[in-house]
Amino acid sequence: MDDTQLTDVLGVPWDELEPRHQDMARELLNDPGAPLWDKSVQFAVHVMAFQGGYDGALARKLKRRANALLRALAEAGHAESQRELGQALLHGEGITKDAGEAVVWLTRALEQGDARAAFDLGCVYEHHRGAVRRDLDRSREYFRLAEEMGYDPSHG
Repeated sequence: MDDTQLTDVLGVPWDELEPRHQDMARELLNDPGAPLWDKSVQFAVHVMAFQGGYDGALARKLKRRANALLRALAEAGHAESQRELGQALLHGEGITKDAGEAVVWLTRALEQGDARAAFDLGCVYEHHRGAVRRDLDRSREYFRLAEEMGYDPSHG
């Protein structure tokens, strides 16, 4: 896939991306062993939008594109995307903050066995966030569950 095709797929000017993200996108998009080509594209856009050092209009465009693609993956049942969408909703990363909707997506990810989602839910209930009231008992339960599932927050 050449740079013009990659620009079309990612929806952003290829030459405005950091070289490390160009390399990552090329690797993901050209990997014949990727589970689904479109998931690789969406993951690449997501990582670039949330991990990149971009400013201004390009950053906003990347985040909008990433959130749209992330939501599509989450709605299709992809657990990691459900968790990441929940996080984006909690922090308002290129999307309107909505703690209630964040809890829905984090819960869906947890139901699929995503241990980090359990930890994230523990954090949500540990701190009052928007419409989600503080509930320390519930928070401790989610932290316990995350630990039982093998999630160690010190390892990300």
